[in-house]
Amino acid sequence: MKPTLNDPVKATWQGRPPHMSSNDFEIWMSYREILPEETKILYFDVAVGEPVLFAEGLEEEMQRVVNQVTRRRIDVVAETTRGWVIIELRWNAGPGAIGSVLTYRELWNMDPP
Repeated sequence: MKPTLNDPVKATWQGRPPHMSSNDFEIWMSYREILPEETKILYFDVAVGEPVLFAEGLEEEMQRVVNQVTRRRIDVVAETTRGWVIIELRWNAGPGAIGSVLTYRELWNMDPP
């Protein structure tokens, strides 16, 4: 399933991304100041991978909700002149952050936009 790229914003956008936690937003405010110059567009809360359907025969609206809630989420995807960049925002990032980024990359590459 292709990644769900929510509404694009310019790299210069200074607003608060929807669904971003306060901790992640604090990290983002610092990071956005050092975005690479070739960054053109940003996407937030990007869904990747297949949804987990809990039951068959769900109504269409419930399928949409399950799809939205059960897919993995990338904090930020940057579209640059050289390609896509996956950005994970995490306090005290350790090996789990690397595992998340590798998982996101694998899911992204399975069906890229």
